[in-house]
Amino acid sequence: MLSQIQTVLHTYSPETVTSTKVAPSEETFSDALTAESSTPGSQVSAANGRNVQFFGGWTAAAPIHAPVPTPFDPQPASAAAATANTAPATPFVPEFNANVQVVSAMGGSWPLNPAYFATKETAQFIADKFGTGQVVEKPYGGTGGPYAATADEYHIVLSNGATVNAGLLADYYVRMPEAQFPGLADTMIQAAVAKAEEFNG
Repeated sequence: MLSQIQTVLHTYSPETVTSTKVAPSEETFSDALTAESSTPGSQVSAANGRNVQFFGGWTAAAPIHAPVPTPFDPQPASAAAATANTAPATPFVPEFNANVQVVSAMGGSWPLNPAYFATKETAQFIADKFGTGQVVEKPYGGTGGPYAATADEYHIVLSNGATVNAGLLADYYVRMPEAQFPGLADTMIQAAVAKAEEFNG
């Protein structure tokens, strides 16, 4: 019995365990781990800074997570300006005086086409964009004669002094809405203004 106990003790003694053969790959890893553990840098505490200590004394910096911005955080001036520049502009929609009638001196009246009677605000928009910015008021059909309208027309003054009915130009925005045909009405109005300047030049 004593001989059996001595055999067991000899089998699991420190000398026997340390003499166990190690595979080449394990020996390489063991050597690298021992060398790494013996360097001064491997003794950095995991509590220092943002370092994390791993098995064998290896250390690595912990990942830094930037705070996630929220809609309530103040935006930089450049971001606010970019947002303002990308905001869609409201398309121009002209307005006209409705229910304008022409009255005959010989009796009777009938409605006129509202396209001839842009509101003053619409006429000013057209004058600022396509004319000199000046708006003049003219009676329908001119002065004198047997006919008179219940409202006057607004005309814009062009660069050569000619005038064009603002309502007829603004009506391009009705036939070619900006929301559906961006820029098309502007092109047509510019062509009409060029023709008017050429004709009255």
